[in-house]
Amino acid sequence: MKAELYNPFKGKMTFEISSPKCSLPAHRSILGQAGEKSHHLFGRVTDFRGRAIQGYVIVNPSEGKIGTKCRKDGSYHLYLPGGRHESIAAFALDYGRKTLESWAWNIFLDRKQLLNFRIGRLEIYRMHAWRAERTLNISFRPMSLTKILQAVKEGKNELEACAKKYSPQLRKEDVKIFINYQECRPKLLISYPEYIATLRKKTITIPAYLAQVELNDRSSTGPRTPKSLGLLRNISPVKSKTEVKLFIRHKIFQNNKIILEEGEGITWI
Repeated sequence: MKAELYNPFKGKMTFEISSPKCSLPAHRSILGQAGEKSHHLFGRVTDFRGRAIQGYVIVNPSEGKIGTKCRKDGSYHLYLPGGRHESIAAFALDYGRKTLESWAWNIFLDRKQLLNFRIGRLEIYRMHAWRAERTLNISFRPMSLTKILQAVKEGKNELEACAKKYSPQLRKEDVKIFINYQECRPKLLISYPEYIATLRKKTITIPAYLAQVELNDRSSTGPRTPKSLGLLRNISPVKSKTEVKLFIRHKIFQNNKIILEEGEGITWI
């Protein structure tokens, strides 16, 4: 299958993706690569108003080998080997023009799993979460389509677009964090420079963020299935893992207009 996407800096991109098939009932595991069991990963890709998105869901996009095209209702189905997958991303057909991608990080498959994506004009890239003594820490890089298109218009390349001028400036009020479906407001949100490259002996960085959530008994327990999944008893969040979801709603003032950008990312620890 050919996936066609548009990169604002590079133009049209075309690459091949394959979608492993399964003829067995969806709730059963099959044998996958290297003798591992394969599991059914499925869900819907929508915008933040619940409308179906036409596009692709791709496993480890930097490799771009495994993926599938979304159906008309935004649904997708993949059968992947059990174990850890670094990332899975959802792209709309208007990627790079009207939307950016939505990411899931550190996915561990050991059963049939539901994974929904919501796509908007803001991307949450390289999201990583870890526990400290009293907090759960989340690092991430937000990317703004409005800012990216501004950089392209000004003739900047990808490295030049890493400048602070082209990154969203977030406040705590812009960020919502959900730990196992329970909302937890960040206690701290700070920006820091993240290394990207060295060019002509100059260090290139891009603004990234660290959010901290105070842990308590309710937010640090094991995963819970939301009520909406009550009828699907064979589907649950990743076993023995904590799900961390990050939602950003951010306003940009440009040309005397207010542009609302939304993005969502998810990871597990």
